[in-house]
Amino acid sequence: MGVNRTDYVMLAVKLPFEAIEDTDCYEDDGYSDKITSHNGLTVVSDGMNGNYLFIGRIIRKAIKGYGLDITDCSASTFLEMELLKILIKSEFNIDAPVRVWAFTHWH
Repeated sequence: MGVNRTDYVMLAVKLPFEAIEDTDCYEDDGYSDKITSHNGLTVVSDGMNGNYLFIGRIIRKAIKGYGLDITDCSASTFLEMELLKILIKSEFNIDAPVRVWAFTHWH
């Protein structure tokens, strides 16, 4: 069994892996170029090690270890953070700050 890598830049809330149980319809498919979302939100969770669960919007995604393109996280992106915070509160009843996250997701 091999290990795959997907790189992400997200506007998201970072939570412990076990914070939310039923996220299947929100989970992004790390093997596909297409971004999976539900009601405007995407979840990326660490099913291998249980270290994190991100809820938010994917700004940039790179699969198969190709690396990320240059990504502009400008002022317009930061204005969207408040809207995401309201959406996350509405969908999951979580009130936490939305931040810009860049990370490698191993799966």
